Amino acid sequence: MIPALMILREAAPALPLNAITIFAFTGGLSSVLDNAPTYVTFFEMAKELPADSVRVAGVPVLYLKAVSLGAVFGGAVTYIGNGPNFMVKALAESSGVRMPSFGGYILRWSLRIYIPALAAMTCVFICEQTLFRVIGIAIASFMAVLALVRGFKYRRKSPGSSAPADSAKEAGAAAPDPRASHHPTPSADLLRSGGQTV
Repeated sequence: MIPALMILREAAPALPLNAITIFAFTGGLSSVLDNAPTYVTFFEMAKELPADSVRVAGVPVLYLKAVSLGAVFGGAVTYIGNGPNFMVKALAESSGVRMPSFGGYILRWSLRIYIPALAAMTCVFICEQTLFRVIGIAIASFMAVLALVRGFKYRRKSPGSSAPADSAKEAGAAAPDPRASHHPTPSADLLRSGGQTV
């Protein structure tokens, strides 16, 4: 890997790289590859990029932020982007939770929910223009409101909601006493038999 890193470091100044493209490339590769080598690759490339900002470990702060966020959050785009993703999927399925397929996860969850969240994060934390930060805050606020609305709808439809109990009270039906039991306990059977076990 060392020769490849040396080649990339030499080629980095000639590539059209900025904070947004570094974030996109790092996140895109982290979604299908291990995060560590992806991080190291773009970390070394970012060292060679010119910038007037403060450097941390030889990397401009803005580029370091883009590499770090891309490597960490890009791993959740697919099941293979991060090691624990498959483990969580397997544990959920063993507990009887239906989990989407590889393509279903990408189409149903990543593209609809996670990628827009990453776009909002990019606008807020990586873009330096105020307009993009306002757009990112607007996207994040819209997604938060949408999540709350869906949560309330799901709570109303869930079988554990209090709506059936309320309707039973309105109809005059008495709720069954959970302490009442029609089955004799082992101690009651023992008393009936005079202390002798059957």
